[in-house]
Amino acid sequence: MSKGITPQNKSRLAFLFGLGSMTQIRIIGAMGITEAVCVFLSPFVFVNIWPKLSRTKGRKILLFMLLWFLSAVLTDIYRKSSWDDALRGIFVLPFLFGVFVIAFALLWDDLMRIRWMVMGMAVSGIISIYYFRTQSLIGRAAETGMPVEEIIDFKMVYAGVLMLIIGVITVFLHSRRPMLVVFILLGASFIYLLQGYRNGFLTLLLCAGGAWLSTNRFFALRKLQENALLLVSIAAIGGIMAMEIYTYSVQRGWLGESELAKYEDQTDSSIGLLEGRAQFIASMFAIRDSPILGHGSWAVDRKGYGADMFRYIDDKDKMERYNSLAMKKAPWIPTHSHLWQAWVWHGFLGGMFWIYIFVLIVQYLKTGLHLCRPLIAYNLLLFIGASWDLFFSPFSQRPRWAMVFTIIAVTLTEVERRKRVAKLKGESDINSPWSGIWHL
Repeated sequence: MSKGITPQNKSRLAFLFGLGSMTQIRIIGAMGITEAVCVFLSPFVFVNIWPKLSRTKGRKILLFMLLWFLSAVLTDIYRKSSWDDALRGIFVLPFLFGVFVIAFALLWDDLMRIRWMVMGMAVSGIISIYYFRTQSLIGRAAETGMPVEEIIDFKMVYAGVLMLIIGVITVFLHSRRPMLVVFILLGASFIYLLQGYRNGFLTLLLCAGGAWLSTNRFFALRKLQENALLLVSIAAIGGIMAMEIYTYSVQRGWLGESELAKYEDQTDSSIGLLEGRAQFIASMFAIRDSPILGHGSWAVDRKGYGADMFRYIDDKDKMERYNSLAMKKAPWIPTHSHLWQAWVWHGFLGGMFWIYIFVLIVQYLKTGLHLCRPLIAYNLLLFIGASWDLFFSPFSQRPRWAMVFTIIAVTLTEVERRKRVAKLKGESDINSPWSGIWHL
């Protein structure tokens, strides 16, 4: 952004960035209004912001993004992907670049400005229920042949919008009413449980625990960050407890008959509840056959990886239905993951981008989460959700990823600055509160 833009105007622009993030239009595939604007502005902003961006982890993020882009182009040329598929598959990367550059320009000097992005995203989510709806909602309506209004339900729409509203509550209230935020997160987690939304239930439960620790047991939080084995153990225990609560609730019919039927269907599978994310098995088969180059954007499942997936989990009924569908129209190779989708479509370098991002997320959670204390609860909400999607959801929400990349880039730079100061002065301020303001 121009050096003449005041902090107050940057806050307004941050709100507008969030305001257009969830409301979608179609140009080359579906994209948020924010993405459409950012892709045009980003080349000009990039020239101005590069001296600052190049001093952070953002430089390597962009390098891995460039390698993914080159691999995507090469793969689609080699696989002779249709122009429509190639454009929709490749052009997600210029849009990801664009939103990252603009988000960094708006936030690099003051991470607390992210609050206005979060508020804008919540308003955008509410608007998207009625106007500029997301492609996933429109796509579901097209698949079922039903009007959009008739398929709007908690899991399809309201869960995401409610999570955005919870984000606003968390980012604005945690520093002033921390225990209120903890109770809100706990209460919201059980709303998600009762709706059968296991991912949201677990995310909010873990976030509530982290928010409580950051307020009442800060040094215990730091010990968890420093001890990877302890952190993994507690996360595993928390996950097991969450699944036991879910199992207890669903078996007693509290979540409704459809959720009970779904639970019984999944527990009969050879991989249990993981059947809901069994697409990773098909992805592994596809990656095995082409680990370096990939199968191309929107790769069609011509070799029956989906059928092999159902055969592997010993679900003959679903395998037969899949084969019957494939006889009419070949489906895409199942991926349902940022990581596996990038690798299956565009090869090893696509997968490497998300592996590198996950490494940075872990590094941030270990060394940087505690620094900007007013944002701890929200950043937990953001990063836990992003980590889940990286492994278990198809690639989407590019503005949210731009916020994740920016927080990582700026915070890890502050961590490195503190380490240098400690080495020079012989004293460490690694645990001292940070306002989120970065001075260059």
